[in-house]
Amino acid sequence: GQPVFYDLLGLLLSSGAVYVLVFSMARMKANPVESLSYVRSWLAQIHTFAPGAPVALVGTRKDEVPDSGAHQRISRALKEACAGLLRFQVTIITAPDGLVFFPVDNKRRGPSDPTLDHLRGAIVEEIL
Repeated sequence: GQPVFYDLLGLLLSSGAVYVLVFSMARMKANPVESLSYVRSWLAQIHTFAPGAPVALVGTRKDEVPDSGAHQRISRALKEACAGLLRFQVTIITAPDGLVFFPVDNKRRGPSDPTLDHLRGAIVEEIL
């Protein structure tokens, strides 16, 4: 999001919605402090204006960060950085492999990406 639109967040966010918060795993790996701050900031905004709304965290660039060990480390870092928010009214949709985010390959699209299928299914489950 661009800072110029931050004042509109209260009008745009709703507890009746499902949110998808997207971050770059490549950036998270290169600059974890800045990336975690970004994710934490958006989760705080969602908590403030849409308490209880479910959030799916999506890490892009799996093609650049393919290692499942790195995914586990990113997941742990997200849990630690957002621990205070997770205790309150932010519901994180977990991936089937126990990660707190869905690692997505930017180069793989459509029905050939099982992670996107899991993400779609999780969002539909939250809606219904």
